[in-house]
Amino acid sequence: MPLRRSVSSAGATTVARNALAVASGLAVAQVLAYGFTVAMARVLGPADFGALSALLAVILIANVVALGVQAVGARLLVTTQADRRSGVAAAILARAWRWALATAATIAVATPVLAALLHVGATAVLATAVGLVPLVLAGALLGTTQGVEAMGRLGVLHALLAAGKAVGGVAAALALGSVTATMSGYALGLVVAVGVGAWVARPRRARADRGPLVGFDQETAHAAHALLALFVLGSVDVLLARAMLPPVLAGEYAVGAIVAKIAFWLPQFVVQVAFPRMASVRRRRQTTVAAALAVGAIGLVVVGVTAAFSTQIVAVVGGDRYAAVAPSLWLFAATGAMVALAQVLLYSRIAGHDRRAALVVWLGVALLTGLVVTRLHHSVTQVVSAALVSATVVVTVGALRLFAGDDQPVTAA
Repeated sequence: MPLRRSVSSAGATTVARNALAVASGLAVAQVLAYGFTVAMARVLGPADFGALSALLAVILIANVVALGVQAVGARLLVTTQADRRSGVAAAILARAWRWALATAATIAVATPVLAALLHVGATAVLATAVGLVPLVLAGALLGTTQGVEAMGRLGVLHALLAAGKAVGGVAAALALGSVTATMSGYALGLVVAVGVGAWVARPRRARADRGPLVGFDQETAHAAHALLALFVLGSVDVLLARAMLPPVLAGEYAVGAIVAKIAFWLPQFVVQVAFPRMASVRRRRQTTVAAALAVGAIGLVVVGVTAAFSTQIVAVVGGDRYAAVAPSLWLFAATGAMVALAQVLLYSRIAGHDRRAALVVWLGVALLTGLVVTRLHHSVTQVVSAALVSATVVVTVGALRLFAGDDQPVTAA
């Protein structure tokens, strides 16, 4: 019994250490991302900053490919025998090049459409497309590091990649003062960061018998699709508010949405640490429950703090002009926390090869859209309530599937 307690204590210490390492890296990354946004708003001016924000939104959407490569790569490594991991890691990195080039080519081909739609120069769109190559490769590096559960290196990689983007983009903007230059510097900084990150991750030389990655491309496509659904669930309410509410209320909603994003991103380190263990059928349910409890606890704290200090938070995030949104601010925090819980359950399905993982999330998107368009579109509180209800439904269905034992691989397309 003492030996069992000792082993359990050592395991808990390891998990805590891993969580701290990843949380620290992600915290640095978020601070750098926020600093980059603030710096760009001041350096570029309103018009160019609006164009830059639109291009960053394109990157955010395309990033689901990088996240898909990361998730599938991590899962493959976790389920691979230790003596074959070096070969599999090298194969994942090689395959990521295809996804990186395909993603960049897709945006490049769409340049005329995106330039007209977003009111930006074609060269700026092309610079954005180039930046997607190192972005997807970064996903492969993160996945191979996560898959061997080298969480200290994973935290360093997150901070390093964010630093490359921020430093490269700010330096180019200060030197040349244009959107195209900023996106070019962003891409170059990411290239440098991926180069350094490859050394940090230290993937070993591939073995001659590494073989093909059976099903990698299909699983990556399904994972990217599922994560795209989650991204839409967490973002479409802002678009609906913009379309359905008067401009002033839509502006207030946008400020509240910042709090929702904070509540969503704050517990990201939990998913990063838990996902490799979710790849094991034996440990998936236990790990998912533990991760969901941790994310839920963080969410409760965020909601409580937001409810207690809503006026002060609005003053910091948006200023006194947005004071009217303060009473509803806790609803935004609750929505972000609920989407974070949905993410935990979604990653559990991805770890279990569930190719229908996105279905429930898309149903949540449909529910949210239907509620806002048909009924709940007369106030900020109504729209965010619809978002909260929809996210709660997604989490409830996901939890029921988990406890019903529906955690075996599903291969239907």
